Amino acid sequence: MHSLAIQSASARPPAGRSMSHTNIQQALQDIGRQADVLMLLLIMGCSILAVPIAWHYSSLDGVLIFSPLLSALAAVLCFSLRGTVITRYALPLLLCATVALHIQVSLGTIEFHFGVFVTLALVMVYREWRVVLACAAFFAVHHILFDRLQAWGYGIYCTTEADFQKIVLHATFVVAQTAVEIFILQKMVASYRQGIELQGLVNALDDGGQFNLDISGESVQTPLARELQALMLNLHDTVRTVTHSVRQMQTASHEIQTGSNDLSARTEMACNALEETASAASRVLAAGEHARALAADTDAMTRNATEAAHQGQAVVAALAQSMATIRQQSQEIAEIVAVVDGLAFQTNLLALNAAVEAARAGEQGRGFAVVAEEVRRLALRSADAAQQIRGLIQSSGQAIALGSSQSQDALAAMQQLQHASGNVTGSMREIMDSTQEQASAMADITQAIHQLEHSMSQNSALAEESHAAASSLQEQTVQMRRSVQAFKI
Repeated sequence: MHSLAIQSASARPPAGRSMSHTNIQQALQDIGRQADVLMLLLIMGCSILAVPIAWHYSSLDGVLIFSPLLSALAAVLCFSLRGTVITRYALPLLLCATVALHIQVSLGTIEFHFGVFVTLALVMVYREWRVVLACAAFFAVHHILFDRLQAWGYGIYCTTEADFQKIVLHATFVVAQTAVEIFILQKMVASYRQGIELQGLVNALDDGGQFNLDISGESVQTPLARELQALMLNLHDTVRTVTHSVRQMQTASHEIQTGSNDLSARTEMACNALEETASAASRVLAAGEHARALAADTDAMTRNATEAAHQGQAVVAALAQSMATIRQQSQEIAEIVAVVDGLAFQTNLLALNAAVEAARAGEQGRGFAVVAEEVRRLALRSADAAQQIRGLIQSSGQAIALGSSQSQDALAAMQQLQHASGNVTGSMREIMDSTQEQASAMADITQAIHQLEHSMSQNSALAEESHAAASSLQEQTVQMRRSVQAFKI
């Protein structure tokens, strides 16, 4: 891509500021050179024409001298000073001199005075009002001077007869024509200057195949040229603004395209992450449902354990009550055994006394002694049995006391177990409620993730559309930039 050629007005060379004026002067000089040639031809033609006029009026005296002299002088001036200020005034005045020569050799014939008006019209070719004024002054001096010389009898002719009033009338027509011609010349020169300035502006616009809109260095004076210059400068500012805007648009479109690519990539990554998050959320939701089911099962099991603990507590309480009853009954049995032991002791004493008495009785008491011995033996056996029973009862009492204590401990443990089971049941209910809330929250999160995934998909589509729009904008800016390359600003 070619870069736009940018050149500010301040960077132009100073000579360029008077380029239009130089062009006008050069054009006027070219016109002057062409007009000098025309004047030379007219002078030579009029000089030659003076000879037959003089021959017709039989006034050849001097014409053969002045005619070649005027032609020669005009030729010298034209070939040596062509296009200068001198020839611009000298050659028209020499043409006026040939008209004066025609009037002189025609002996003041009025028809040859038309040459004055024709000459005043011809010298307009210089497009210089001062030349017309100089020629008018020449004719005014000529008419007045020659009329007075004619009146004084010097053989000089302005009209057929000296008549100052007629000269004044002629001068009036000359002045009127001169005024009109000067007015026309002013308009012609202004129009010509305007054309030259417009042509200069057009030439300045064409810069090697480009439109050079920065024509502020062109010095123009005519209104139309100024308007065209102002229009081109406004267009220059507009194109510069458009160029700057195109560059900014191209940069912005490139940044938008890059941002769209990044956004599309990030959106795709976000969509993938959201898909993974949605999958993980689904797994978490399933795990939550499974945990809730386990919590429900655990709650049921805890309820069963609590019920079993409650039943065990009742059984242990009944066992403790039974152990207390057995302990009380053991104490009563111990008391009975003590009574039996006392009776056995007393029976043993009675048997001893009976044996003593039987011994005292001799032969008569022998049978009674045997009975007493048997009674004594039974009493001893009863005492031994009572002693054993007492030992067993004591052992049973200790076992019963230990069992009662252990049953109390078991009852307390069962109560603690029941309390703990109640706490576990409450905790499991809280866990179930929390799991339910988490499951509901995870369901909401999953739904939100799906919605976000849908939104990200829409964002991805929008990013692709933005990328396409940015690409189209960049292509349009490239085309616009190529279009403004036709202008040099």
